Amino acid sequence: MNISKLNLFTKETDASATEKGFHFQKLKTLKSWLENRIQEKDEDIFCDYEEDIFQRDIYAGIAKFRQIKLYSTNFSFSKEEIKKSIAHFFMLFVKGNYLFDEVTFLFETNSGIARETRGNDAGLLLEWYKNQDNMSKELLEKCRLKVKVILDEYINEVYENRMDSISKSDLQTAKIIYDQLSDETWSRFIKSIKWQFDEIDQVHAIPKIVAEIETLISQLPLPIDKSKRTTYISVLHYEIAQKSLNPDEESSKITNQLLDILLLGTGDEDHQWYADTLHKWKHVEKVNQFNIGVFFELISAVRYCRWEMGKTAHLEIWLPILIQYIEHPDIIVSCKRKAIYEFLFLLLSPNLEDGSNIYDFEGQEELIRFYFENIDYRLSLSSIEEDITLMQLLEVQILNGTVELTLEDLKGWKINILNTIDQQLLTTTSIDDRCQLLELKGSFHYHTENQRPLKDRMRQGLDYYRQIIPLLPETHSYSITKLSEIMNQILEQCIKAGRSDEELEEVEVFLNEIEEHAKKTSNQSTSAQTLADRAAAYVEKPSVKNFLKALECLHRAKELFQLKDTKENYIIVMLGLSEVYSILGLNIAAKQYALAGVWACFHFGEATALNRISDSYAYVFRADYNQGAWISALDDFRQYIKVRIEFKSDAMNIEADAVYRNILIELAVILICSPVLYPELSVFIENQKKELGWIYTEELPPLLLPLERKFSNTEEMKKILRGKITGVPLSDLGQEREILFKSMNIDWLIKFKNTAQLNAIGEEFSATLQIVLSEIKASGKDFKFRSKSVKIKILESAGYSEIMRPDPDNTDWWTAGIPVFESTDQQKMRLHYAFVGGNVTTLLMENSFLYREEFNILIKYLYENRKLADKIQSMNIYQKLYFNLLKPEDFNGSQRQYFSKPTLDNDYYLLMNTLKDF
Repeated sequence: MNISKLNLFTKETDASATEKGFHFQKLKTLKSWLENRIQEKDEDIFCDYEEDIFQRDIYAGIAKFRQIKLYSTNFSFSKEEIKKSIAHFFMLFVKGNYLFDEVTFLFETNSGIARETRGNDAGLLLEWYKNQDNMSKELLEKCRLKVKVILDEYINEVYENRMDSISKSDLQTAKIIYDQLSDETWSRFIKSIKWQFDEIDQVHAIPKIVAEIETLISQLPLPIDKSKRTTYISVLHYEIAQKSLNPDEESSKITNQLLDILLLGTGDEDHQWYADTLHKWKHVEKVNQFNIGVFFELISAVRYCRWEMGKTAHLEIWLPILIQYIEHPDIIVSCKRKAIYEFLFLLLSPNLEDGSNIYDFEGQEELIRFYFENIDYRLSLSSIEEDITLMQLLEVQILNGTVELTLEDLKGWKINILNTIDQQLLTTTSIDDRCQLLELKGSFHYHTENQRPLKDRMRQGLDYYRQIIPLLPETHSYSITKLSEIMNQILEQCIKAGRSDEELEEVEVFLNEIEEHAKKTSNQSTSAQTLADRAAAYVEKPSVKNFLKALECLHRAKELFQLKDTKENYIIVMLGLSEVYSILGLNIAAKQYALAGVWACFHFGEATALNRISDSYAYVFRADYNQGAWISALDDFRQYIKVRIEFKSDAMNIEADAVYRNILIELAVILICSPVLYPELSVFIENQKKELGWIYTEELPPLLLPLERKFSNTEEMKKILRGKITGVPLSDLGQEREILFKSMNIDWLIKFKNTAQLNAIGEEFSATLQIVLSEIKASGKDFKFRSKSVKIKILESAGYSEIMRPDPDNTDWWTAGIPVFESTDQQKMRLHYAFVGGNVTTLLMENSFLYREEFNILIKYLYENRKLADKIQSMNIYQKLYFNLLKPEDFNGSQRQYFSKPTLDNDYYLLMNTLKDF
């Protein structure tokens, strides 16, 4: 039964919206766009697509339709907008365009859920909302019945109205299909609907989201002037508006790349936006209605004028309009403060002829009092910076006698500002906010106490600035660049003013301290390239010693190449590390760095980086192939071929592309050998061939025929495999996954349940163990290991308490529990790896003849002298790198855990005895 026929019942929805609602939708879209860029999430956003905001991550197979509503009243099932949205979502659900995606339909509003009254079923909507991620069968059934009532009414209405306009038979067929929809289909639809009720008054919704957008812009990983946040809001807001008007699907799309282009290289477009906005506003004589979206467009234009259009006479246009907004009876306090700030700032704009101020603060005392007496009505933490700036300007005006206020008036306002900063410092748990608050406090003391000697103000300000420096390694969004620029400007002003050498030295010393955190790009990249070249030279002279030296060079180069202009080199080094670990037979460590390469390619988002994605996937495939994790390798190949087609401009050619040729050869080996080694896989492999499509029918035949002849003798095949791979073929089949490798003359066996999550956890432990063992070997230290065989069982734990210990059920085995890791908190990431590393350390210590004190000294040497911690963690937590490549549902698609464990003859297990060692 094809439910896509139900699309016949689609009817036009009322797409018209108030200007305010349209602004709200654009701002919500802008917020999502910024969040995607900050999180480096490769998701396309389509503006006004299917009458929604449509977000799609092709690689993750995730699609989301968002209905965004700005309302002053609350919602229930009796609300027409809820009914329309459910019907609209249903038509999209049955359309059939997104069968291979995990689709979500989100109803998103500033408002809340109404109180339960007779017939409105608000209580059911509230219950659905609160339990939408974990719906019970009873709740699902209640929601199904309610939704079906709504849709029955909708379908019947369309059925009657369209009987004459569509062929009767098609419509009747569609109606029959609808009536026969299964409970499972209804449940899927209901579970795909999500609700978001922000419960924010309509009047505060837009100011709140604007403040959130300003904060997000300050977190963008781009070399832009973060103080010009409102200008960037306006540019991006304008782009969204233009995209929303474009009927072409592709042309309505906004991407991370587009955001970068707009913010980094669109000066002309900025001017075009300003010209269009100026043209719209220059004839405005009266502001009749206060509209928050329109207001912030004005504020953005005023700021753009102030920053970028200094040599124009546009002040006479903007000042009268700002006055109208300040005096408007419907303006909210936070917006009035914003308008006053911009108005007062514009008053101090310089005369184009002689540089003097055209206006001053005379006569503006009432506005100034309103601004500072309502200081708690700010939109964001960064607004405190505006308070400090205005206070600084006001103090000068008072000293010049151009405003009828006194320094005593300022005293109370200053105390309020300082108390706000101190209170935030006491309560914040964010390192980024703490750094910003320390910068604000330093700026407060330096800029707003002009009665004190400059030397004293400077020292007090620098004392707070210096508290930022030790926090910088833990920050995510805070950047000290802006402070550095400000201090450089202050230094230049002090030099021009002929300040004392002692005062100049105070600033110079601080700038030097900051510069220690700003790496010198040219010297750094040169040193990194030298190390990479040296590593290549070591690899060309094969020996265990040289391979270990190559690893050290590449690890050092990796740290130095983390610069904007050397990101492609950084990826190349990551893949180099993967290759060397693979040569040493440490395939899981090799996989970790290949996965990190994939992550870097996607999240750097540059053309040169994208060109390396398929190479990175090829290294992941090779690591799994060499380890004998052939089912995983088949998953890897699917990812490889997809990105190879999409991100490389050159056509795939076996002769010209060595990476492509080698991966096809290894794929052919898997397809030929798997059913021979394990006949139970025959049907599975045949299905894999069908899924490969043209790859199997067109590309593989020239490789398959000679390999089939070569492997016609099973014994010969096993002999060849023993010389080519370092693990046991098909070791990722069965209820338990096994990872086998040899190192330090020890056979290591790691075992865990063959689930997606435990594969990520088990490989995370194995990669860490392999990296530690390689560092032990490279250090030349004798750890005096006593065992010839070490067996470890890895479990999934709820926390960090199940440390490495002998298995109580089998003394030949060790066991440890490692939890699932999902946080983005850097401190938690470090603690997680410390725990994993601690388990490895405990395992090694218990298998060493050294006394604990001797052992700990050697381990400390690895961490302190060889930077072991930096080598263990690459780009992100292994579990996240793993699921960036393969989603749990894709892992489960092969049903590998439901096959029995291969039981082959003794020759098969001889592979364990031929594992590479170094």
